[in-house]
Parts: sequence; structure tokens; C-alpha cells
Amino acid sequence: KERGIILSELRDRDGANLRLARARYAANYQGTIIGDRLPIGIAETITAADRPLIAAYYAAFYRPERMILVVVGAVDPVAVVAQVRTTMGAVVANGAAVATPTLGELTLAESPVVVTRVDPEADDTTIHLVRVMPEPRPVDGVAHRRDELVRALAEGVLARRISALVSKDPACPLQDGGAFSYHWVGFAHAGIQGTAKPSRALDAVRVLVREYRRLLEYGPTVSELAIEAKAYAAQLDTAVVQAATRTNPQLAQMLYTAAFHGETVLSPTQDRELFAPMV
Repeated sequence: KERGIILSELRDRDGANLRLARARYAANYQGTIIGDRLPIGIAETITAADRPLIAAYYAAFYRPERMILVVVGAVDPVAVVAQVRTTMGAVVANGAAVATPTLGELTLAESPVVVTRVDPEADDTTIHLVRVMPEPRPVDGVAHRRDELVRALAEGVLARRISALVSKDPACPLQDGGAFSYHWVGFAHAGIQGTAKPSRALDAVRVLVREYRRLLEYGPTVSELAIEAKAYAAQLDTAVVQAATRTNPQLAQMLYTAAFHGETVLSPTQDRELFAPMV
């Protein structure tokens, strides 16, 4: 009953953004299955899937040891824990566990891999320069949080620099741009991205690379760093003030994300106590 709906959803998604994403994934993760395994799948797989195949997948991966249960609300935690244990304590796996499929081994290129993709349905011209390296997610701790803070401040400096170029120079080939860094599926990512004005893609690449190298080689100015530090400190204060107004879905998502990534859950007050001295 769902097959037609899924195929329809696949057709609806198959626009410029998905096609460009496939091209980027294929370039970023050469040697792995990531570029070929987007969650929606492909029409051939969806058409060929049958109930035994889906049931076997469910039994193999929807298992108690893979579950994360988050409860948020005006409840008695002790009573909820007891209720969960009563309700779900007897849940058992519906089949034998199987090994998690391997992603493959990332092919590290000796020189930059350049990919251009022209799509007539694309709304604009986007530029991504990214370095991808195999690296386990760092163990959470004060040192890791400080590293994240330093990167956030540096990326903030670069974003402000590019924003100033765009706003002050009508000839700037960029519409926007900035830096990023994150971990995902066992890989560390770091790079820059931006949106180019029509027919200015190569010029936009030059500007992005120039500004990225300038920050890497010379760092921020004292005043630039002071601006970012002040903005970060203000965010910490705002989070403390708004702590009591966070919604249940926001809290649930925060707890789930922390559990999924093996991170310590901190309250806004604890965040401020940790980061304010660093800032």
C-alpha cells in the first residue's frame, strides 16, 4: 500500500537540490557507499522490495539495544521510569543481530577533486570546498568543548568578513559565504561554502579561498575576536534567561541528540559556567 506513495515522494524529491547533493556526496565520499545510499532509496529497490525483506530488516535493526527513549514533561521521573520498565522491560529482539554494514574506506585523493554540475532547475550557483578525513567523533569533555568554541569563533570571524565584503563591495562575486566544521558518520569535515552571483563562480571561488587562507595564516584581529566573543557571551546569557521557556520538543531533541552522540547534557547555566571563562 505504501509503495506508490514512496515512489511518488521519490519523484517529488528528485529536483535540483537532490541531484546536486548526490554529486557532492559522490565527490566527498569516494570509496564509500554514502553517495549511493541516500535514505529514500532508488526506484528499482523500492519496486523490488517485498514484505519478507522489510520484516527482516526491521528485526535486524529495530532492536532494544539500539533504542533511545526520551521522556519530557511535567511528570514524576521515578514513576515514569517504573512505568517504562513495566511496559518495555519485556521487549526482546525479534531475530538475530547482524553486523552494521560498513561504509567502505574513504579514498584520500592526492590532489583536489573538482566537480562541476550544471542543473537547469538550480536556483543559484553554490560552491563547496571541503576536506573530509576519517576520524572518530571526539570523546566529549572540556578540551573537546573548548576546541568547538575556538572553531565557532573562527568561523564567526570569517562569516563577518565575507558579509562585509558582500555589503560594501558591489563588485564582490559572492552573495554569501562562510566556513563550517563538523563530524558525521566517522568523518571530520572542514571547509568553506558560498553562493556566487550569476556567471561569477570562478571569481567567487578565488574570494572564498583567499579569505580562508588569510584567516588560517594570520588569524583574526583583536577587535574581530572581541566582537565574536561578545556575541557568544550574549548567547550564553540569553540561553540562561530563556531556559524555562524551552518547549518539550526542544528538550526532547536536545536529550536525544546528546544520547545519540555520547555527549554530556548541560543546562544553560552549566554551559555559561563552562564557556564564559574560556570566552
